[in-house]
Formats: sequence, structure tokens, C-alpha cells
Amino acid sequence: MLKRIGTICLSLLLAISLTACGSSNEDTESDETAIETNEEEVLYSGTCEDGLSWEIRGSTLTISGDGEMKDYSNFSAPWNETNEIRTSVTSVVIEEGVMSIGNYAFYRMSTITDFTMADTVTSIGGDAFEACTGLVNLQLSRNMAYIYGSAFRECDGLTELSLPAIVKIYYDAFYACSSITTLYLGSRLQFMGEDSFEYNHLEAIYYSGSEDEWSAIEKDRCRITTENITYNYVIPDSESTIQLPNYLMEDDSEVLNVLSNSDVLGNDSLIRTKVTHIYFVDSLDNMGSYAWDASQYQNGSVMAWYEDGNLYIGAEGTIELYSGSYLFAYYSNLESIDFGSNFSTTKAKTMEGMFLDCTKLTSLDVSCFDTANVTKMDQMFQNCVRLTSLDLSNFDTSNVTNMNYMFSKCIALASLDVSSFDTSNVKSMVEMFCRCKALTDLDISNFDMDHAKTDDMFKSTIYE
Repeated sequence: MLKRIGTICLSLLLAISLTACGSSNEDTESDETAIETNEEEVLYSGTCEDGLSWEIRGSTLTISGDGEMKDYSNFSAPWNETNEIRTSVTSVVIEEGVMSIGNYAFYRMSTITDFTMADTVTSIGGDAFEACTGLVNLQLSRNMAYIYGSAFRECDGLTELSLPAIVKIYYDAFYACSSITTLYLGSRLQFMGEDSFEYNHLEAIYYSGSEDEWSAIEKDRCRITTENITYNYVIPDSESTIQLPNYLMEDDSEVLNVLSNSDVLGNDSLIRTKVTHIYFVDSLDNMGSYAWDASQYQNGSVMAWYEDGNLYIGAEGTIELYSGSYLFAYYSNLESIDFGSNFSTTKAKTMEGMFLDCTKLTSLDVSCFDTANVTKMDQMFQNCVRLTSLDLSNFDTSNVTNMNYMFSKCIALASLDVSSFDTSNVKSMVEMFCRCKALTDLDISNFDMDHAKTDDMFKSTIYE
């Protein structure tokens, strides 16, 4: 027995000796093997219709890509569709390039405790985090400008919020977040919706503006008291230096003039029905007295003003568009748009609903549009009932995935050039030309429809 033990000990000593005398290459290979072994397995992954990618590795959900996240409903987000996937997530990371968080994106994902988002995110959709009751550590984007209705409703694990760049907080945004005691707000704040901080226990509010500026903020039945507000608070450098991502900078590091599709009308949405003509101009010299900030980051780089039925959108130089989603939708009296020489769509990712229900628009020149990066064109021209012709021969649609209702109800459209359309990535063309009754000469011979939904694509047309 002792002999056997001695033999085993000798073998162990030899093994240790050989390991110690091994080459550096062997050591490196051993280390690499250890690293690979420790790397957590990807449990679930996928690509969304908006072009963003997601994966769950271990218990961390990471969402990456460039552009805006699509809006969801209830539990329809792919990482939230089943209880098995939903409950596997405890932390979420939104990487640089993602520009928004969609409606219901993390609805009732109560196992999430930690959430981090890059500074490229500027808005959070309605009900996005509703009833995420386990959420304790929330690192918001320093560029967060818009938080929509019920976004964090009943997130009762949150204790502190820092919103140095916030512009608008909509109804019920932080309703019943009963543990929030401290709130930091920047002086860009323009609007606080009804019950946005109802049933909270705020002990201290730090506001970087003056008392007069606080009083000027529109508060729609937002019952927030002023007893514990500290005015003219100096936001720490780590929060106040708004870090714009690289793609918002030119090579000379000057900030781009980015148009916000949420603030084209400022706080007065009533003028939407009064606008008959829209002009893009490359100077602010003639800016009218009724003007407002229409820039994505509320830095005054893009301004808009209204005069006698005319809406002017101006900047000193090029105006960049990142999202054209419903940009001109429901301008029911709009007759023309002059995009001038400084309107650029080279960085645009979405154009769905861009001209939806522009029922008096008789002509439209979009020859300046660069659509190479656009992924969504659904409802883009829907119900433009007076348009008679549309030349889209310059459109690059190679990255578009959705063309549902794109020309639906364009009943006067007689001439339409879609000869350049590349539909190889389009997944859905439902009712694309529905009720285009005047369209008698349509060449779609180049369309690839093998992998797309085409339900009622030509409903109520001569091609039906």
C-alpha cells in the first residue's frame, strides 16, 4: 500500500515538474483554453426587423447595431416572448449606435436588476420598462431627451434618477416608482406630463436651471412639489459633458446639425393643420420671432419657425436626418415641401410613415434622398391621395425590410418609377399598392418577392 502511494506521489511530482518546465507556447495555449472554457454560452440570439441584433449570454442581454429600436406591444419583443427567455435575463446592455428603446421593449421583465445604455440612446418608448420591479441599478444615457408614457411605471426598485439632458417627460413615466427619493434634472426640460412622478417619495430635486426657468416648464397636471428643489445645481462634469457619439461628429469634430423628428413642431402641434408649405433653409439669419429648437440634442443647431402658413426649418449648413419616421405625417393641408440644398438623409435609418396622410400634397421631389441605410419604408406615402406622380428611380432599397402600405390609397397616382428597387431583403409588402386605382403602368419585373409577405399587395387595382 505504501509503495503504491509512493508511486502516485512520484507521478504527481513528475507532472508538476514537466508543467513547470514546459515551453511558453504551451503555457499560452493552456491559458487560451482556460479563457475559452470560462466564456459564457450564448443561450438565445437573433436579428430584429429594425436591423438591431440581440443575444443573451449567461444572464446578460446585449442589444447592438445602428438606428432606432422598433416599437413592440406587450410581450412581443423577441427577448420577452416566452417566460423561459424572459426570466433568464438579469442584466441588459444597450451598445453604442442604438438610438432609442421601443415601446414595451422590456415590459414586465421583473428579473432585470441592472440596465446600462450607451449615450447614443435619446428616447425611451411608452411602457418600455413597466413593472420591471427588480430594476435597481439604472444607468441612463447622458443624452436622454424623451421619456414617453408609463415608461418606468411601477419600477419600485429605483431610488435615484439623473436626467441632465432631458427635454420631455410624458404622462405616468415614473408613476408609482415609490422608492425614488432623489431626482437630478437639467435646464433643457420643457415638459412634464400628467402623473409623471405620482406616488413617489421625492425628498430632493436638483435642477440646473433657475427658479424662473423651472416655473416656465409646462407641467400638465404633474403634481410635483417645489418644497425640496435646489435651483442652479451644478451637474457634475461626468454627467454634464454630453458625449456625442462619433457618428454625430464630422472629421473636424464639429457637431452635426441633427433634425429631431419629435420636435419639428415644438410644443405647438396645432400648427400642423395650418402648414401649407415647408422650406429647408441653410441660414438662420431670417429666423422669425415664433421659433423653437428642432434639433435632436436641443442644442439650437437646427431651428424651426412658422409664418403665415409656412414652416421653415433651418441651420447654418447641412441638416442631417437620422429618423424620418412620421416626420411630416398628418400635415393635412400641406401642399409642397422644398428640401433645398442642405437637407441630408445619408444617415437616415427609418422613413416609415414619413408622408402619411399628407392629403393635399400634389407633388413631391425626393431626388435628393439618399436611402442606402434605410430599413423601413412602410406607410411612407400612404393616403397621399392627390399625388399624381412619383419618381423614386434614385432610391436605394437594398437594406429595406418592410414596405407594407408604402403607396396604399394613393388613388391619384398615375406615374410611379420603382425601377431601381432592390427588394431582396424585403420581408413584407402587404397592401403595398392597395387602391392605387389610377396606376396603369407599373414595372416591378425586378422585384424579388420569393421571401416576402404579399397579402393584398394589389388590392383594388387593375393588377389584382
